[in-house]
Amino acid sequence: MEIRWAPFWIEFKQPFTLSKGTRTGTHAVLLELSHEEHSAYGMAALPPYFKETQESVISIFKKVNVTPFRDPTNVTAIMEYLRAISSGNRPALAALDLAVHILASKVQGISLQKFLGLEERSSIPTAFTIGVANADLVEESLKRSKDFANLKLKMGMQNEWEVLDQVITLTNKKFFVDVNQGWKSKEVAIKNIERLSKAGALFVEEPIKTLDPADYKWLQERSAIPVFVDEHVWTLSDMNEWIDCVDGFNIKLMKSGGIQESLQMIARAKAKNSKLMMGCMAECSCTVSVASILGSEFDYCDLDGPFLLKNDPFNGFVYKKGEVMINDTIGTGVELSRDVAISWLTK
Repeated sequence: MEIRWAPFWIEFKQPFTLSKGTRTGTHAVLLELSHEEHSAYGMAALPPYFKETQESVISIFKKVNVTPFRDPTNVTAIMEYLRAISSGNRPALAALDLAVHILASKVQGISLQKFLGLEERSSIPTAFTIGVANADLVEESLKRSKDFANLKLKMGMQNEWEVLDQVITLTNKKFFVDVNQGWKSKEVAIKNIERLSKAGALFVEEPIKTLDPADYKWLQERSAIPVFVDEHVWTLSDMNEWIDCVDGFNIKLMKSGGIQESLQMIARAKAKNSKLMMGCMAECSCTVSVASILGSEFDYCDLDGPFLLKNDPFNGFVYKKGEVMINDTIGTGVELSRDVAISWLTK
C-alpha cells in the first residue's frame, strides 16, 4: 500500500455564520491510500475551533508506513497500527480510518455497506442547515432547502429570535436548533428552550459551554424537549462521562476518529436508549458518503455539508429530494474528479 496527501481549502457557496463567527471556508487535508489498481480517499476537515491544523495532520501522515501491510483487508491490524501513531489527532485518524475501510471494501469488490455489515439502504434523509444570518440570506437558504423535510437552525447570536420567527413564518418544515454553546448560562438556556418548545423545535443541541456534565443534567431535568451534545463528546470515553446527563449525541467522524470508534459509540448509546444524530463538519463528499452509510443507525442525520460547498473535488455523491443517495457499487461510489488538479505530497 502507498499513501499520499494534499492540503486543501474547502470553499462555501455563501458565508456561514454561527455563534463562533462567520467563515467562507475551512482548511482540510486530503488523503489517498492505494493498493495495486485500487485507490481510496479520506479527508481531515479542520474548522477553526479545532486545535488540530493542516500541519499537525500532515505530521501524522508523514509517520505512516503502510508498505509492510500486504493485505489491505486486514483492517484490524492496520487500524491498531494507525491508532498507535495518531497521537490523539482525531481528524487525522478519521481520514486514515475512512481510507482504510473504503480500500478494503474495494479490494473485496463490495460496497462499504456490505463490508461493514450495516443495513443496506438506497438513501437516507438529511436536514438542511440555516446559519445565523440577515433576512435576505435566510430567505435564500429556505429556497435552497425546498427539497429537505427538516431544518437545522443555528442560534446563539443577537438576531437569533428574528431568524427563528422568519423561518417559522416562511415555512412549516420541522426543525431543530444548534446553539453551538452560544447561550451564556444554564438559566438563560432553560428560558430559551421553553420558548423553542412552544415554537415546535424537535430538540436543542449544545446550548451552553461547560466542563461539568451536571450542568447539562440540570437542563435535561427541566427541558420540555430533548437536549443533545456535540462539541462536548468526541469519543466513547467522552460519551461514557455524559451519557446520564443528556438525551442525545451528535456523532461526527472528524471528532470520533472514524468508523471504528463511531460504531462503538452507536452501540453504547443504543444500549442506553439515547437518541443519535449523524452529523458532519464542512466536509467533502468522500467523507460524508461514509457518514451517510452509518446514518442507517441514527435517529436523525445532518449531512448537508457537500451541498453547501463550492469546490467539492469528488464525484458520485448525490442529493435527491432532501435525501443522500447511497451508492451500492464497490466502496462508496465517490471518486476524485478527473477535472481537479491535486498537488499530492508523500514527504
